[in-house]
Amino acid sequence: FDGTTGYDLGGRFTATQLNRWGLELRADGRIGQNQLALSELYQPIRGGHWFVAPRAGWRAETERLFLEGSEIARYRARQWEAAFDVGRSLSNWGEVRLGYQWTDGRASLRVGPPELDNFDYRQQAVYAVLGVDTLDSANFPSSGQRAAFQAMRIFEDVFEENDTDVLSGNWSGYDTFGRWTYGGGLVLGTVLQDENDVYPFQLGGFLRLSGLARDELFGKHLALARLVGYRTLVEDSIIGMPIYAGFSLETGNVWFFEDQISGSDLIFSGSLYLGVDSFLGPIVGGIGLADEGRENYYFLLGRRF
Repeated sequence: FDGTTGYDLGGRFTATQLNRWGLELRADGRIGQNQLALSELYQPIRGGHWFVAPRAGWRAETERLFLEGSEIARYRARQWEAAFDVGRSLSNWGEVRLGYQWTDGRASLRVGPPELDNFDYRQQAVYAVLGVDTLDSANFPSSGQRAAFQAMRIFEDVFEENDTDVLSGNWSGYDTFGRWTYGGGLVLGTVLQDENDVYPFQLGGFLRLSGLARDELFGKHLALARLVGYRTLVEDSIIGMPIYAGFSLETGNVWFFEDQISGSDLIFSGSLYLGVDSFLGPIVGGIGLADEGRENYYFLLGRRF
């Protein structure tokens, strides 16, 4: 849970070398407040650097709407999704993908004013993604970098006038000095058509303005910068896993329109936390603080996919 009563418990199953060309299966599952069942097949073409990667799945998530920091409505969104990617691996440090994605879902109002209603949504998109990853650990890295850059076109009917172009990118890097590891991160995103009613970016939650509720803010333009630091408290604890203590400093916001973007609107936030690098994934508990006395408490188990 993170600031509200609820829980998520997720896991991942991976199988490799399922055929002579190196077919891999990745299956992600999550139970609790936000449920997920998603599988991807990764098939290298003739065992080389090129690959195809179809995936399909279902998810059900609770979406909360906020006004000036207070929750005003809560939806339950359920959706089916499918995608097909073609890509090329870049040695052992990255990959590039071109893909198509289809989504079909329904959002049901659970809590909120009567003027709000249930609604259906359907979305298609084509995209290009460049990913780079040299981190030495996915949970608590001590060195390396990770970055992803994506260009996406979202459409309801193929290439109609109301198509929406979305650009986004994120970067994080880490290095270690003695028992302390420090990391920096940057996340940017923008919608090129301000007039379209597409709001793809959300902020709020651990390391994404930690003092706010998860995904509390949404908009068409996003900026987030953060500095994190953590140190090893115990290398090999009585539970057989390393324990870390850490902090984060964060600033950012989202905006509905490009002409509203201003440095004076930046929200400042931070967190203090303890973490365990367990065989189930990272276990993190802590407190997040933000402007105007906002605070949020966290207990997170496993990585979000």
